[in-house]
Amino acid sequence: MLLSALVAYQLNQGLEARVTTSPHRSYILHQYQRRSETSKPQEPRVYNARQLQMSSFNQSQIPERDQGTLPNKVRKTLVIAPHPDDEIICCGTLMSERVKNGEKVQVIYLTDGDALSTRDSDISKRYGKGRRKESIKAMAEIGVDESYLAFLNFPDGYLDVLDDEILTSAYTGQNSSKTATHFNHTVYRRSDLERNLRRLIRGAGADEI
Repeated sequence: MLLSALVAYQLNQGLEARVTTSPHRSYILHQYQRRSETSKPQEPRVYNARQLQMSSFNQSQIPERDQGTLPNKVRKTLVIAPHPDDEIICCGTLMSERVKNGEKVQVIYLTDGDALSTRDSDISKRYGKGRRKESIKAMAEIGVDESYLAFLNFPDGYLDVLDDEILTSAYTGQNSSKTATHFNHTVYRRSDLERNLRRLIRGAGADEI
């Protein structure tokens, strides 16, 4: 499962994680910390959208964690949602509280939630676009700008069966992302999705996922 891959990635970085799930399969990894409390903590450098010339998830200049420290750095929360509305259903109150506290919230949407009709791909695509717009509007209501949202446009209904073979969605007829805000034209393969997630997670520099 993708969740397992995410946990494994964090643990490989020397982190501990506690996992929370909702019935809607939106996930947060809470309160992770480095295993060795005796080692000097490494704080991620803070980058803004202007510095990256794109958004907080800039795909061509994603920063690596470094030795730089910032005494009063802004805390960051990253939410990973299978499709639009999961982030609100699972974490709406949490995200709103974080924003009110002056913290930064970022969201990665794996799909557009477009698994609607296998008879008409255009209907499914329009439905997915509508759900994306609704999430952008909902996030704006709680104070999260669109530049902090990453839509990967992977196939809804297929995340649990992605493997090394390129998959074609029966709902949209696509075998790659066509309207992704990040890493567009990525083929529908498990390894490609995991690679892009690793890059986004690293670039976000979140304190909680």
